Amino acid sequence: MLKKGRWFAAWLAPVAIVVIVIGVAQSLRVPVPSAEYRDCLESAQKANNKHPQCSAYETIWERGLGDPVAYYTLWLTLFTGALASVGIVQGILFWQQIKLAREEFHATHRPRIITRSFESCRIDDTHYGVNFTFVNVGDTDATIEEIGVCVSENSDPGKVIERVTRQFPIHLVSGDKDRHCITDGRISFANMGKLGRYLQPDFTLYVMGRIKYSDALGRRRETGFCRKFNAENGRWVRQSQSEYEYID
Repeated sequence: MLKKGRWFAAWLAPVAIVVIVIGVAQSLRVPVPSAEYRDCLESAQKANNKHPQCSAYETIWERGLGDPVAYYTLWLTLFTGALASVGIVQGILFWQQIKLAREEFHATHRPRIITRSFESCRIDDTHYGVNFTFVNVGDTDATIEEIGVCVSENSDPGKVIERVTRQFPIHLVSGDKDRHCITDGRISFANMGKLGRYLQPDFTLYVMGRIKYSDALGRRRETGFCRKFNAENGRWVRQSQSEYEYID
């Protein structure tokens, strides 16, 4: 229905322009050439006409009908305007088709951010951190706008995941990746008994977060992650059943 409406507008535009030009030509008045005006007065005097119908002004339409050159020039102007309007309308419709095709492409070929390779790393003499990689595995570019993380000793931290202070935005083309380090006071020698608690099987530690990003059309998307520390092998394990593990 929308496509039919656009084509109707494409045909209606030149018709409307022709009608407008004709209306202007019939309403706009210009002075009659002096030679024609004098001829009219002389003819009236010869015929003893005391009330000559000699108008000093005429419309552009009347002049076009009286002068063959002006007549054809008028119609040439009308058709030139119509052709120009058709070209403009076609250009607009062509640009809209390109825009629509671009939007359809980005709707079916979207960016997709995933997280992987969570590894413990030593920050300083008193703290450890968690390094992880985020990758754009989608078909189009992604712009990272925000990364938020939370470290908790249970799977439901009960608080809002805080935004991480970092230089944004980060542009990732398809297949590109970047690294981020999570630091928190809980991952410290002091709080963990100089890392001895990591060796206790009943110890649990979670890192959760979200990555907010947008595609080429500005649509905002989000990826969440949740990893649990395995004290036996020292690895961070994905919690697939967690509500914090998702990809929009």
